[in-house]
Amino acid sequence: MTNKDFVRLLEDISKMKTYYIKGGFGHVLKASNKKRLIEQYKANAAKADKINTLDPSTFAFDCCGLVKASLWGFTGDKTKVYGGAVYKANGLDDVNESGLLKLCKDVKEDVNNLTPGDFLWTNKPNGHCGIYAGNGKVIECTPSGSCGVQITDLNRVKWLKSGKLPFIQYEETPASKPTTNYSIYHIVRRGETLSKIAAMHGFKSWKELWALNPEIKNPNLIFVGQRIRIK
Repeated sequence: MTNKDFVRLLEDISKMKTYYIKGGFGHVLKASNKKRLIEQYKANAAKADKINTLDPSTFAFDCCGLVKASLWGFTGDKTKVYGGAVYKANGLDDVNESGLLKLCKDVKEDVNNLTPGDFLWTNKPNGHCGIYAGNGKVIECTPSGSCGVQITDLNRVKWLKSGKLPFIQYEETPASKPTTNYSIYHIVRRGETLSKIAAMHGFKSWKELWALNPEIKNPNLIFVGQRIRIK
């Protein structure tokens, strides 16, 4: 997906019912998932009790799980165990925040000149990550504040490094033009149709967009999470 689509997806998740739980990557907090996730809080009865009281339509994430779930296809589908995410999908292994940093390109110790969608990393206090949303804001899952996925100020955390995730197509800038041809895709979100997507990306009609995606047999049948080629 493009960096703009990536940030929009994370913004959508920040508006859902979410809760910070170690190991969460979109788990819908129904009874079976609660039991699995509570196991790690045996020494923290208050946390375990809190998880038990959460609305079963709540999604569980930790900081790294938020990023992985988004890249694994999370759609917010409450009928799915992981909200639509598929474990280890799209060539991304189950790594921690440092593992995600190792996968990044253009890693730098500079968080002053960021592009929306950039991956942010720090090793304090025990390792943490987030995604730059633009305008001095970060989307992260943290136990601080509302204890879940939230949009925070960039200076809330002393971020030490930033980088570009290899799974994201970052928008071209005049100073950095592509040297090879590549395809750009739109990730279908709830309520979107081929006509809406075509208008969104400047196509003259939905038929023009359909012609670019011959694998779509029925233009009236697209699904959430589907990749639609737009370039």
